[in-house]
Amino acid sequence: MTIPEPQFYLKDTLSKAPTSIYFQARYSFNGPQRVMISTGDKILLADWDPVKKRAIASKRNPAHSDINTLCDKYVTIFKSVS
Repeated sequence: MTIPEPQFYLKDTLSKAPTSIYFQARYSFNGPQRVMISTGDKILLADWDPVKKRAIASKRNPAHSDINTLCDKYVTIFKSVS
């Protein structure tokens, strides 16, 4: 069975305030399982790329690069243990 690529989602896609970023991964252990974990970061909906599922890094928001780096680390860790 192929393990799907982990994804990132926003908690509230209608929020006008910063909303939490969640890591979601699916795996198989005694049947299909799903894990969702909050990254601890929050972002405005306008600063989130819904296609790439990453923060939009810009000169206006340089901290978004750090969020994307953290997201990449979550994916790497998940793939190394699955």
